[in-house]
Amino acid sequence: MTSTEQLFHKVTRVEIDERTAQDLRDILAKAPNWRELEYKAERTGISALVFYCLKEAKLGHLVPLDVWANLRLSYVANSVRNIILTREAELLLEKLAREGIEVMALKGIALLNSVYPHIALRQMCAVDLLVRPEQMERAERVLAENRFRYYDKGELDEEYAKDYVRQPWVAAMDGGVSVEIHRALVSEKSPFAINLDTLWKRAEVIRIGKIEALALSVEDEMHHLAAHLYGHHFAPNWQWRNLCDLAAIVQMRGDGGIDWDYLLRSSKEYKTTGALFLALSALDETLKTAEVKRFLESAKAVIQSNGMFGAIENLERHLPRFDFDALSHLPSTITQIAEESSVLGKARIALENVSSRKRLIAFRGGEAVRSNNRGWQFLRSLLLVTKYNLNSVRMAYLIGKLSKEIRSAPQRN
Repeated sequence: MTSTEQLFHKVTRVEIDERTAQDLRDILAKAPNWRELEYKAERTGISALVFYCLKEAKLGHLVPLDVWANLRLSYVANSVRNIILTREAELLLEKLAREGIEVMALKGIALLNSVYPHIALRQMCAVDLLVRPEQMERAERVLAENRFRYYDKGELDEEYAKDYVRQPWVAAMDGGVSVEIHRALVSEKSPFAINLDTLWKRAEVIRIGKIEALALSVEDEMHHLAAHLYGHHFAPNWQWRNLCDLAAIVQMRGDGGIDWDYLLRSSKEYKTTGALFLALSALDETLKTAEVKRFLESAKAVIQSNGMFGAIENLERHLPRFDFDALSHLPSTITQIAEESSVLGKARIALENVSSRKRLIAFRGGEAVRSNNRGWQFLRSLLLVTKYNLNSVRMAYLIGKLSKEIRSAPQRN
């Protein structure tokens, strides 16, 4: 593990104690590749968190001045962006409520206002909202009336969520204000069986700006984060931010605020035990409290009783935690083929996707090493693209095989 990778593990948290500060000091003493660190922090959306943790540990003097200035700029810019997104979410929630539409805040906008201690720490791509399926069309009309336009992602669209974008009214919102409206937490194609009615019954009240809003209970948010990571094939560009979310929940709510027994019971019903095991196992060891370790042991027993532990172990060994350019596109075709039992079914899926953009499984961008030799650059890029595509195929295949086992496992109440 490189010093950059070690540092990422240590800043996957929202509170810094003396032990973590010393660990960070030891890592910085190894003179990490600062260019690589900046690039990867930006790609994974945790630049602001890196700055915050190093600042809290009082280690800014060990960082090159230009790198420190860039990290600080990311922190400030993310603060401004999140203030604007929070206000946009507040206004939109009020308008939806006036139309009698029930809404629940998801992911970044919910976690930012419930477990993160500072508004800058969680980078958001969009405001994620969950509505009841029967109210989806009405919610879309409200968005349209407020100058949001549907953003068509083509073949990469997901049937359980739609993206809407409104052009920015301030320069800080480059790319516009994006809202992703969900009718469900996971795709119908996923192996999970999350009960939406139960989620709505267990919703908790949080404050977003000046208003009260519904959000998933902390246990259900953990189900969602684990399922989201699994659904996106644990792509590093998603993984670190979602791991930071889990770490924030464990640190801020772990002292009596998480019902671990319910989490385990509901994971059997929702079939998310394996996904939770993989996600929580990926946390830094110092975040694995006694409660986390007990949950992991109990989850392991459940996975073993379902005969899936071998598949989980195999997948865990191949998680692309540090291949930051891998899996830029969802290799869903490979996963679907691996899940399909019949040869004819496999052939049908392959033919249906033969002209799909999803054939592009991974690509390499942002060369970390530059060379004046164009021939060498081309060869190196070719080798990297081959490596990452093969890794992506392997991951997609392993997830497809595991999904097949999850589907066939008994659903326990």
